[in-house]
Amino acid sequence: MAYSPCANNCGFFGSPQNDNLCSVCFQRQTIYTPSHRASPSGPVIVSIPITDGPSSSAEDTSVPVVFVSSSKKNGDSAGRSLASFSAVGSGSGDPHHEPVKSRLTRCGCCNKKVGLSGVRCRCGTVYCYSHRFPDQHDCTFDFKTHDRAALAKANPLVEASKINKI
Repeated sequence: MAYSPCANNCGFFGSPQNDNLCSVCFQRQTIYTPSHRASPSGPVIVSIPITDGPSSSAEDTSVPVVFVSSSKKNGDSAGRSLASFSAVGSGSGDPHHEPVKSRLTRCGCCNKKVGLSGVRCRCGTVYCYSHRFPDQHDCTFDFKTHDRAALAKANPLVEASKINKI
């Protein structure tokens, strides 16, 4: 088998089986050329005859079956149109409305950048290493009430039985 340079002049060798194209160029050509596609671009209707046995009747008992190919290009355009439809139908008056980004990268007390080392307190604010404890910042979380409720839930009241056993 004689290999020659690729017909697209990409620098690789092509093979006669791939129309003197290298494997990469051949793959690109088969993707973008509709004549080389393995699956058809549109729906194909095929009639399959239904027979219960050997019959010689002339009536047509075929059922049409529709095969729909899902190519990558058609799926992407359908996804884009669906995304644009959902964006239009969302009901927001302002198309450029973006959700408010929470400031998780700064300390609640000293406004120092904390990044991933920030500690989220139970009051809901992120603090740096030096302000992470409740006594180091003005914490609004009621630890006493929260812990009492957790203890009451975890330890139900134990009562003595009302009947004395003999």
